[in-house]
This record gives sequence, C-alpha cells and structure tokens, in this order.
Amino acid sequence: MYMRYLPDILKFEWDNGNLDKSYKKHGITHKEAEEIFVSEEFFVIEDIAHSQSEPRYIGLGKTIAEIWLFVVFTIRKDLVRIISAMNQLKKIPKFKSEKAERAFWQKADASLYVDFSKMQRWIFPNLKLSSKPVTIRLPESIISLAKVRAHRQDTPYQSLIKQWIIKGAGLATA
Repeated sequence: MYMRYLPDILKFEWDNGNLDKSYKKHGITHKEAEEIFVSEEFFVIEDIAHSQSEPRYIGLGKTIAEIWLFVVFTIRKDLVRIISAMNQLKKIPKFKSEKAERAFWQKADASLYVDFSKMQRWIFPNLKLSSKPVTIRLPESIISLAKVRAHRQDTPYQSLIKQWIIKGAGLATA
C-alpha cells in the first residue's frame, strides 16, 4: 500500500460555514473529525467526482474513542479544511440489536460503502488537534506516580494523564 507523508500540513481551517455542519447533519463534532487525521489507521482516496475547483479527498480513520469516521476534505497550503464528516458513505440501516447489526456486517459488502483498493495511507506528523487548555488540581502523589510511569514508557507525563482521562471516561476501548 502506498503511503503519503505530509509534514507541511500544520493545522485545520474552520469557519462558521463548516464548523457545525457535520454535527447538525451526522452528529459528528469538529473535534471528532480532526481526531482521525492523527490516527494510526488513517486512509485516503481522491474524491474525483467532487473535485471541480480544488482536489477533494475522502478519509477513513478512527477517533480517540475508536469510532470509524469518513471525512471529505481538501488541503489549502498548510491547512486541512474538513468539508463534511460522517459515520459512513452509504446509508447503513438502523438495527434493533447488536446481534442484528453483526449479522448485517457479516453479509454486507463493505465495497458498497468505500473502494478500499484505491485508498492510501496518509501521515500528518506535525498536524495538531485543536485543543483547549484546562487546569486541574491533582494530589502531588498522583503527579509523581504519573511522572514515574511516564518515564518508564518514555512519554511525557501530561500525555499519560490524558490517556488515563480518556480511558477513565470510557472513550477508549483498549
């Protein structure tokens, strides 16, 4: 599989027209849409049918909560502009139970939803998720524990604390 490395893409471009559009239409926040770009499993195919004025792409990737999303996006200089984000390309039926959903996917042809053969893996090593700084007060013993464990894993302790929060909030399936 071909891999495309894009170190010059640095951030996302949002405006009032596209900031909440995916949430209103598909229930996907702009933060969730951003997350898939830094996923280890992010795949892209060119959207030739909709690339009139500029190249458009369809990306498939996982959020931090490990939910698979599709995004339609374009690249403008060093910016990613997300046009739309959704859970799927083709409408998936509503299921009455998880058992019914599993049965559907065991028989469904995923190629009706996306052409995986033309996808490429893209990497944005310098792209940063939009974030908001917060201050939390923790006992010094927890901070010390985080620093020790982070040192063992060779990772910044703030990143380890973020992982703990994500896991504790039930946003990760690991």
